[in-house]
Amino acid sequence: MFETIFSSSPLLERLKLVRCKGIEHLSIHAPHLKNYAVKNELKSICFKHTPNLTEVSIISYYLEENIQPGKASNLFKLLGALPRIEKLYLGEYFLKFLAAGSVPDRLPTNTNHLKILNICLGVNDVDEISCALCLIRSSPNLQELEISVSTWGDDPIEPVLNFLEAQDCINYTRDQLRIVKIKFIMGSKPQLELIKIQLARSPLLERMSIQRREFINSSVGLTMTKELTELPRASPKAEIIYLDLDPC
Repeated sequence: MFETIFSSSPLLERLKLVRCKGIEHLSIHAPHLKNYAVKNELKSICFKHTPNLTEVSIISYYLEENIQPGKASNLFKLLGALPRIEKLYLGEYFLKFLAAGSVPDRLPTNTNHLKILNICLGVNDVDEISCALCLIRSSPNLQELEISVSTWGDDPIEPVLNFLEAQDCINYTRDQLRIVKIKFIMGSKPQLELIKIQLARSPLLERMSIQRREFINSSVGLTMTKELTELPRASPKAEIIYLDLDPC
């Protein structure tokens, strides 16, 4: 029924779906759609014909990964259908869905219009980090980046640290990135390594704000602040701002 509404509404420009029960698989065919937001329990999502979408927000916890080794990742399929995307928000667990398949260092075609990227990232998951870095590298005009980090489960951090350290061998910079916001920091090694990469690869960075988890004790917070202050920065103007996250 929803797909029928989309296809029969040629002037539709804004669409928001929130908690619509009974919709598990969503296919969007709306050639004039510019702004799309969904917060729903989905198993799959597909943009069939949405050449004018500039803002997309997706929050869903039940997307099926459909991992097929050697096949192109879901990231290809999503961004290939969003050639004019300017603002992109990807909620918790969605990067895991996008990482299903093979994720290269860069996408075959850059997302040249993307300027603002907001993602929820599981920093203990190599697949999610790989997908996030691929998306960032493939967005040469990215100006603002916000990352909400999460640490779930008891997975070993060594694979993540090895992967992040290997990223130093990849030659690229983020020439337009000005603002970086990183939230829910607890001071883990993968989190600090992720911050290190942002500072080292952003020559025009003006401000990085770091919001710490509210339950971090003062000694841990002080140690973390000291470590971050000593990290090398590609931009001589880069300012690091430390914030305590509002528990509300």
